[in-house]
Amino acid sequence: MGYPNVVGGVSRKVCSGIYTHSCRFLRAGYFEIGGRMAVISSPQSFIVWSAIPYDKKTIDSLDRTMVEGGDLKAGESFIQKVSHLIIPDGEHTMAVQSWKAKFPNIRIVGFEGLKPEIAKVADIVIPESAAWKILSTNDLSSFGFDETKDVALADARLQFMFWPKVANKELLVFSEPHKAVFAADVIFNLQHNNRRIPESDLYNEQFEGKEPFHLIQRLFFKNAFSFGTGFNKFLVKRMVADPVSFSPAFKELLARWDPAKIILCHGDVIERDGSAVFKKTFGHIVRD
Repeated sequence: MGYPNVVGGVSRKVCSGIYTHSCRFLRAGYFEIGGRMAVISSPQSFIVWSAIPYDKKTIDSLDRTMVEGGDLKAGESFIQKVSHLIIPDGEHTMAVQSWKAKFPNIRIVGFEGLKPEIAKVADIVIPESAAWKILSTNDLSSFGFDETKDVALADARLQFMFWPKVANKELLVFSEPHKAVFAADVIFNLQHNNRRIPESDLYNEQFEGKEPFHLIQRLFFKNAFSFGTGFNKFLVKRMVADPVSFSPAFKELLARWDPAKIILCHGDVIERDGSAVFKKTFGHIVRD
């Protein structure tokens, strides 16, 4: 599985202060699910979420989009001002070491349970003891947060919630100014022609609006990884290993964050009604 040799893809402005680059990604050597990286603007720097392999054409594409979007000056590159890289879960780590090697001063935000080679480059490590609750940057001081080195996280008004007992271990990130949740593998939105959702404006963004799957793949794989379908509900139930801990955390997420947008790694971005989408995805396993 992995990215193509030529990463390619498309950059876009989701909203002022959030940019994405979406590209092809192959799972199990066969399933085209696509991948996505996001760049979050902080007053003095930029924060990368779910980094894809460093690629000059990708950086150039994001630079052009960010200049057009008004969050970068002409002639500048956001890469010159990247302060942090956030690891979204235990699987989206293949680019972490190469980014750290290229930019040794970049600060890595991770969590307990990462692969040893990734864990050794992480600067802020959220432990399982702090899981299932919303964490502001003020809550991270015991986990490696440095008031001088990590000011960009506070200035961006980011919050975190670590879900250790779901598949791949998930570190959710919330941008308060944008009402946006960033999520890697706990939610997919692989739309297909017979199931388009009103919460997404684009279709197969990673594949330039084209359909990469043939009929059988669409019927099976895309239904399995489209939130709210019967098959997806079955997979979600298996994915969440601890519904007792998950349920109050999920309720707190909806009550305090009430997200409008969901930026995800696989599938089309949720542009609106994020809380409703989360309810469709997880509501059937939440306990009273």
